[in-house]
Amino acid sequence: MEAMVRTAVSEAKKDAACRILGRLSSGVAQVPPQANANPEITLQRAGLPIAAYREEILNTIGANQVTIICGETGSGKTTQVPQFLLEQATTAGKACRLICGQPRRIAAVSVSERVASERGEELGGTIGYQVRLESRTSLKSLLTYCTYGVLLRSLMAGDTALASVSHVIVDEVHERDRHCDFLLLVLRDMLARCRGLRLVLMSATADLNTLTNYFRGAVIINVPGKLYEVEEFFLEDVLRITGYEIPGSKKPAKNQEAVDSQTIEKLDEAMEAAWDQGSDENFSRLLGLLEGRSVDHRHTYTQATALMIAAAKNRPDVVTQLLSKGADPSAVANNEFTALEWAVECGYENIAQMLREYIESGSPQVVSQDQERLDTYQKEAAAADDSIDHNLVATLVAHLSSKGDPGAILIFMPGYEDIVGCSEKIHEAMTSVGVQYKVFMLHSNINTSEQKQVFRVIPERKIILSTNIAETSVTIEDVVYVIDSGKVKEKSLDAGTGICQLKCMWISEACAKQRQGRAGRLQPGQCFRLYSRQRFQWFTKHATPEILRLPLHELCLAAKLLAPFNTSIADFLAKAPEPPPPLATRNAVNLLKLTDALTPCEDLTELGQHLVNLAVEPRLGKCLLFAILLRCLDPVLTIVCTLAHKEPFVLPQAPYLRKSSSESKRRLAAGTFSDHMTLLRAFQLWQESRSKNRDRKFCEQNFVSHAVLEMVTGLRAQLLGQLRASGFVRTRGGSDLHELNQFSDNWAVIKAALTAGLYPNLARVDRDHQQLRTRTEAKVRFHPSTVLRDGGDYKNTLTELPSDWILYEEMGRMGRMCHIRTCTVVSPVTVFLMAGPSRMAYDPQFDGEADEARCQLAAELESDSENEDEPCRTLLRLDEWASFRLEASNARALVQLRQKLHSLFLRRLKGPAAQKVSSQGDDQVIRTVVSVLTNEEKSLKLPQPLGIGQKPRAFDFSRPYERSTDSSSATSSPCMSPNSDSSHTSDSAIRYLVIKNGSLQLLHDAVASGHWTFTPNTLRSIAKAQREGKTVVVIFSVQGSGGFQGYARLGRPEMATCPLQWLKVGDVPFQAARHLLNPWHNNQRVQHSRDGQALEPRVGEALCQLWDRLPPHPATLPMPHFVSESMPQSFGGRAIRGNYDPYRPRNKYY
Repeated sequence: MEAMVRTAVSEAKKDAACRILGRLSSGVAQVPPQANANPEITLQRAGLPIAAYREEILNTIGANQVTIICGETGSGKTTQVPQFLLEQATTAGKACRLICGQPRRIAAVSVSERVASERGEELGGTIGYQVRLESRTSLKSLLTYCTYGVLLRSLMAGDTALASVSHVIVDEVHERDRHCDFLLLVLRDMLARCRGLRLVLMSATADLNTLTNYFRGAVIINVPGKLYEVEEFFLEDVLRITGYEIPGSKKPAKNQEAVDSQTIEKLDEAMEAAWDQGSDENFSRLLGLLEGRSVDHRHTYTQATALMIAAAKNRPDVVTQLLSKGADPSAVANNEFTALEWAVECGYENIAQMLREYIESGSPQVVSQDQERLDTYQKEAAAADDSIDHNLVATLVAHLSSKGDPGAILIFMPGYEDIVGCSEKIHEAMTSVGVQYKVFMLHSNINTSEQKQVFRVIPERKIILSTNIAETSVTIEDVVYVIDSGKVKEKSLDAGTGICQLKCMWISEACAKQRQGRAGRLQPGQCFRLYSRQRFQWFTKHATPEILRLPLHELCLAAKLLAPFNTSIADFLAKAPEPPPPLATRNAVNLLKLTDALTPCEDLTELGQHLVNLAVEPRLGKCLLFAILLRCLDPVLTIVCTLAHKEPFVLPQAPYLRKSSSESKRRLAAGTFSDHMTLLRAFQLWQESRSKNRDRKFCEQNFVSHAVLEMVTGLRAQLLGQLRASGFVRTRGGSDLHELNQFSDNWAVIKAALTAGLYPNLARVDRDHQQLRTRTEAKVRFHPSTVLRDGGDYKNTLTELPSDWILYEEMGRMGRMCHIRTCTVVSPVTVFLMAGPSRMAYDPQFDGEADEARCQLAAELESDSENEDEPCRTLLRLDEWASFRLEASNARALVQLRQKLHSLFLRRLKGPAAQKVSSQGDDQVIRTVVSVLTNEEKSLKLPQPLGIGQKPRAFDFSRPYERSTDSSSATSSPCMSPNSDSSHTSDSAIRYLVIKNGSLQLLHDAVASGHWTFTPNTLRSIAKAQREGKTVVVIFSVQGSGGFQGYARLGRPEMATCPLQWLKVGDVPFQAARHLLNPWHNNQRVQHSRDGQALEPRVGEALCQLWDRLPPHPATLPMPHFVSESMPQSFGGRAIRGNYDPYRPRNKYY
């Protein structure tokens, strides 16, 4: 019996480790049990279009190793195909195990819940899901929905990951996610080794030619969809229907010329790209930039127009569109060529004939009223191409709601900031409509349990703000209206400079059709496109695959674990469906070598093996590992998470506020010459203001995005969990975190950790020529957003810098000049000690007898302005670019210190979990490094800011309900006694436990009977607390309900069953408790608690008080007869200010 228990515990530990590392839990193929489906659900399934293809699908999958199912929106492929396979295995008595990959976590969670419900099973049994840091699976799970990333990380463990898997299903392959393309590459190689494995690819709008060419012999099954007619409206129609005018549009635009001048450089770049490459994407971008502006815009230097470029590149489609917009064919470039002459010169007679006919006709086009209205709107829009008009969206929502026709409204936004901004405008616009409504948000970084609420059917008008997560990954049945902004946020990499930028881009035609298809599921729908008909014609057919436009560092690391022996990374990635550019692959590999993640032979180093397990790019992961070594984890973790997501600072629209925005950043920098300091202080001060209910005001005053900082908070918790899983941070106990933050108050040490990771992103001031140089560029400038640029004379700015070395996050090109952004001044000693590989290929020290050429080179590159007559005695060369010259004794000491520090780092990488306590020698090395770095900062007169090492706040529970709009004191908590009227303090005599239950019916029975049966682990926790004399209060939450259902006080256990004295029963949604973070669970939100999770007493008290403070609403559970009559069953009180009240509509967040 003990052996069985030990085995079960061992398996549980393995599964927990897999979840944290983002890998699939272990499992075995079994014969699936018979489904216990409701007859009504069975009837609904039979009505889906894909049901008619059941036998064809099963026969095809059985006879072929690769099957492609192309099913239109609404066909039911995602939920039904896996069930077909399970049912077939049950009937045949054949063991199976299925893995279904999804592009997003919300899709994996929602679809698994739907399938489990259709089979009449509890989630976590036969059907489960696994996403990063969240899992509902068991040893019985035979169909697991997971994200691409989880499946890919599982495959990185070797072929054994699929040893018990019979079918792998990859859904939504048309999205061309880079992990999806990489997954297809890996799976195709594995098919040759695993002959019994069946691969099923599913999509709504797949590029069949690409897939069939890639998987030779794959069989295609086309399944039609079941959609009602969806009526289309474009921007010109929306403007007419709503009568919308831009607020303040009737006032003269004083700065119109200045605004236009800012776009000239962008237009010039687009024209140059169209001329050089002539691709669909280049012309689509050029035409998009021209919309709302003069179609005859001339290139600054060549005076060429878009029409000339289209004629010279043989693009009749573009020529036609430009002529329809009134392009002038008689315009002349610097070489005195017109568009016609360009076509003749390049030999394109078809284009020449088109232009001749147009010139000969000479008939002006009649512009309709809709077109005039559209032109006026586009000219007056404040930022027509790069932003979303939230006022227009809100006006349209109010218009649709005022009609009274039922149906949910789904609004596609590019990102979270637009979701939040648009939500506030909607609340303002809906005040005059007088209808009940609720706003829901869908975003990949929003908590899964909160996103589940969007699938509920509610009597109020449902308004859903979503990113492209709702495009194909999830289906909301009651959507009738779709509002499509036409935008998506995409990252793109310039392979030449290695710069990756997050841009708001126009979607493809295929994506636009997918969004339209979200309406009309249950009845005829309407799709409102916030772009013109003409712009829609310019959309590319399909989105560019991510593997062609995103950095490849992470994939290159993964490739080393998945590629066959003696296969280079470039050769392995060249086998992808659409291989990435060789230059991008080569640059990614070279960067990994520079960061010490790969050896010169492209083998993974110890560092590379750890970086693979962190959910940030390799350079940022290295920053974290050095922060652990240097004991400054918390501030570096905050900075890294901000860099991994995005900067929180927003640019105010009003020009007169931009100076205030810059001044705010300078105040946060506190004279440190560091943008990284502004990121750290913005987060810390925001957390401090949030504890005082002043976070919104802080964000407004400092031009900071509340939404971005919320994202950073979540990412911090995720990375800390992964560091624990890797052994760098202890799983239990706060002493380790305290030790790892010993030097968190020392800014010099924090910069050292950043320098170690962000290398080779270094710039150097050339004092002789008053220039800023990098490894690849002889002349760069500071980006206007950095605090190092004071707005005055540029040469004076460089002169006033206290050091010649600048660390930067990214470099981009604006016109002909490169700019570096997110910069920090660092000392030369910091660069030498921290930057570069830990294993030097050669001794970086040359003696004083080095030849004259070396000394001359050092003099040219040295980082300080020493006396030129001083002899060159010792040269320290970090790499082929960065060199330092100093006295021989100091040089030897620095070399020895660097070698000891990096040797210590390499030892820690080999066994982080085993190194619980630093030896005295290791501790002395760290202290010496800290002392050297600190003294160097002092010698350069760089300030040491105070308070930067403060521990991140979970929540200030000493005053948790000052957010209430009621000025009266908080009501007492009944946790001690149901009849108590006295104020309840956060007494440690109470132990609060969260109980997760999979069945609402069981909770109904517990309310009626007053008893509950606990798991053995929870029973042990209860018994221990009661032995210590503590009162145990349990708070119940049904899995998948999206909230808490009540809390009760426990009596003494009777075997596994305990008597319950119910104190409060009623529904408290997770959204109402989202501000409560549990320090006893890695500062995660209380809704993330596992079964039996203990809550810090003040958190438990605050959670219980929510039942007294939420507005009236119907309870899921009946109120038990034995609850004290003194307890109000209406749960009156005002909503908590700052948290959206989910039970009644409001005109704004309050």
